[in-house]
Amino acid sequence: MVFWFLSVTSCVLLGFIILVYICYDIWCRRYWIRHGISSPPSQPVLGNTYEWRKGQHNKYVEYKQKYGNFFGVYNFNRPILVISDLDAARNILVKDFHHFYNRLNAPLANRPMDKALFFLKDARWKVVRNISSPTFSASKMKLMSTLVNEKADRLVENIGQEQEKHGFVECRELYGSYIMDSTTRCAFGLDVDSQGDPEHPFVAHAKKTFQVGVVFNPLIVLVALFPWVSRIFLYFGIGVLSRESIKFFRKVAAQAIAIRRGTTNTDNKRVDFLQLIIDAAKQTNDDKTDQKECEDDTHDDLDVEHEDDTLSVTRNAKKTTTLEDDEVMAQAMFFFLGGFETTSALCGFSSYLLAVNPETQDKLLEEIDEMAPTAECVTYTTITKMTYLDQVLRETLRLYPIAPIANRICSKEYQINGYTIPRGMEVQIPIYAIQRDPEIWSEPDKFIPERFTKENREKQHPLAWIPFGSGPRMCLGMRFAFMEAKIALVRVLREFRFETCPQTEIPPTLGALGFITPQNGITLRAVPRS
Repeated sequence: MVFWFLSVTSCVLLGFIILVYICYDIWCRRYWIRHGISSPPSQPVLGNTYEWRKGQHNKYVEYKQKYGNFFGVYNFNRPILVISDLDAARNILVKDFHHFYNRLNAPLANRPMDKALFFLKDARWKVVRNISSPTFSASKMKLMSTLVNEKADRLVENIGQEQEKHGFVECRELYGSYIMDSTTRCAFGLDVDSQGDPEHPFVAHAKKTFQVGVVFNPLIVLVALFPWVSRIFLYFGIGVLSRESIKFFRKVAAQAIAIRRGTTNTDNKRVDFLQLIIDAAKQTNDDKTDQKECEDDTHDDLDVEHEDDTLSVTRNAKKTTTLEDDEVMAQAMFFFLGGFETTSALCGFSSYLLAVNPETQDKLLEEIDEMAPTAECVTYTTITKMTYLDQVLRETLRLYPIAPIANRICSKEYQINGYTIPRGMEVQIPIYAIQRDPEIWSEPDKFIPERFTKENREKQHPLAWIPFGSGPRMCLGMRFAFMEAKIALVRVLREFRFETCPQTEIPPTLGALGFITPQNGITLRAVPRS
């Protein structure tokens, strides 16, 4: 009798809890209705996430067409405001940055990755950014370009061998190995030959790190449904990335830091990200150093128009003379892991677009032949003067922005379009949808590098092209990514011409979750040039 009573009581209690949660879920998913903002239909518990399984960036294009420049969505039952109006987006990312200076919480970023600049918040973010910014100046990139160029030698050799062996090349795989080697050299000062040894531990762990489901990962689902659980995960160091791989990279970074901390001879100092950030931390309290780096970036070869607000961060940041070792490790690890997948995809997409647009390729080859007649001519100074190459890469990133959505968290109530964004709400800027918008770009699906001539860029809205984000939180590694991609393309196109082949997927299938990458790779024919 007692057991029967307990069973009935348990069932009633469970049913009551389920009923309460159903009511709570319905109430949460009526948020946008209560505030009079358009929103696509959502599903119980999942919200709009189930629709995103085949590509959140594509769904946002559909939402934008149907609901306009302001609409709401639900990540499970959490409301998110999506804004694609360019002036409003500029206010959020740049002008009113003090209302939106943090990104979405990353409680599932494994330690020490949670201390990477991308994930840091508030005052500590300002301090670390102030220290990190000078390491990405044009002058520092010029020093690193020699290291990158050395790795491009093997890339050209491997493309020739693969073409001769198979009659085609899988570009993304080869570019990935090149990016792996050059980024590892520039981040940690290590000579990793993944181009010659695809089974190298660095390669295996890097790939393992990225083999993570995003939307439907059980940990992420749990945190989305019960946000308070994230504090428990953070306390115990639980994250979505491979713990074994993060441990591997942490050990590598720790050893590299120890070597640099123990080096007192300035003649033996390395030219890599770890060394530069350690040096920058020591020099942060020297106003002359900061001023010199700011002046260096005034004549920026990349010429990103809306980057000037970063100076306000430098002025307001609290000066510090040191970074914790975990913070130094985190910056180097994120520099490597963040650049590996993204830059290899940029190189692959660029090669594909040149292959399917031979007239554009002809024009680029003319510029390369004129400005870099020999491999020795491929210097940082040379590639920054190649205007058409720059236009090709910009147009590639317009069509295929590797990070398709930018997010910010509202830190103070903010009025926009008659609606008050509450503190703590996530606001998203759909970069992919903006850069494919026919009202902003004529013939948006066509590859037209001439959109980015100096004259045309002056007519563009500053937020019409934001593959690296905008404002103080924009990606610091953009200059390095451009340098790697430019050196790779120039070195390869000096020797080969890209053409499509039966194995070429036209257009390439895009990855559905996370970064925009070619899901099935980029397969092309590399025809030797006479």
